[in-house]
Amino acid sequence: MTATTKGERSEAAGTTRRRFLLGLTGLGTAVGVGGLVHGLTQTSAFDIVTTRLAVPGLAADLDGFTLAWLTDLHHRVYVRPSYFRRVMAATHELAPDVILLGGDYAYGDQRFIDALFAILADLHAPHGVYGVLGNHDHWLDATRTRTQMRRAGIAELRNRHVVLRGRGTDARAARPGEPGLVVAGVGDLWEDEVDVDAALDGAPPVAPTILLSHNPDLAEDLPRDDITLMLAGHTHGGQVQLPGYGPPVVPSRYGQKYAAGLVQGPRCPVYISRGLGEVFPPVRFGCPPELSVIALRITTKPTPAAAGCRARRRA
Repeated sequence: MTATTKGERSEAAGTTRRRFLLGLTGLGTAVGVGGLVHGLTQTSAFDIVTTRLAVPGLAADLDGFTLAWLTDLHHRVYVRPSYFRRVMAATHELAPDVILLGGDYAYGDQRFIDALFAILADLHAPHGVYGVLGNHDHWLDATRTRTQMRRAGIAELRNRHVVLRGRGTDARAARPGEPGLVVAGVGDLWEDEVDVDAALDGAPPVAPTILLSHNPDLAEDLPRDDITLMLAGHTHGGQVQLPGYGPPVVPSRYGQKYAAGLVQGPRCPVYISRGLGEVFPPVRFGCPPELSVIALRITTKPTPAAAGCRARRRA
C-alpha cells in the first residue's frame, strides 16, 4: 500500500468504531460501580513508560536520543486543564530531545481544540515538537486543529518528514551529508490520505527512521522495510484490561495484537501508547493513561522488537 484514501477504508473503520464503543459501553456496565469508580480514578494519574530500543547502525551522536510520545489526549468535558499541565510538566522534566504528538487532541466539542493547544503551546524540546492528526481530529474539525497546531508552534508531519541531528546540539535539522534521524508522519488511516513513500521521499537512506501513524493497523500494510520504529496510539490499550485476559475490546482489525506496548509488525517494530485520554464512556480499568518515552541505543546486531527494555512509573 503506497497511498490510500479514506473512502477505501470508511466502511471497515465505521464497523471497528461501532464495535469498540458498544463493547466498551457494555464493559463499563459490567465492571460494576466499584470497578467504574476505580477506573475513573486512573484517569487523573498516568504512567511514564520508558522503552529503550536497540537500533543497529545507530550513529554515536544519536545514542541515548529520546523521543517523548504524547497521543490521544482527548480534551473533553470534565477533564481539568490542570491534568494536561501536569502531563506537560512531566514531559519537560524528562528532558526529551524531541516531542512527538499522535493525534486525537479533543473530543466532543470544538472549543476543546482551542483550549488544549493554548496549553500545548508551552511544549518545547531541543529538536522541536511535531505531530500528526487522528480520526477524532477529522470528525471534530481538522482545519481548526491544524490552525491551532500552527499557532502553538507544532509542525504537522502529514505525509512528509524532517531530519534531525544527533544529541549535543540545539540545531533541529541535519546538515547536508549527515544521516541524522528521520522523523516522518502520515495522514490518519481512517480519515485521511496515507502515503508512506511520499512521507519518506528524499530521506537519507542510511538514517534510522521513526514513522508516526495515529492508527497502528497501518503496520500491516507498510510498503517498505526501511522503517526503524513506528509510533502509534488510537487503541487506548482498550481502556479496560481484565486480569488474565487483557482488553476484551480494541478498535483494531487485528484484535489485541496492537492494543498497547512494543510489538513486532510484519515489517518493523511498532510501539502503541495507551494514550493520555479517553473516549465515551470515560472508563479506564487496569489500563492507566500513558506518557511514552523512547530511548534509542546503539547495537551492532539486528534486534527484534521483543528485545526492547521497558521501565514504568506512576506520575
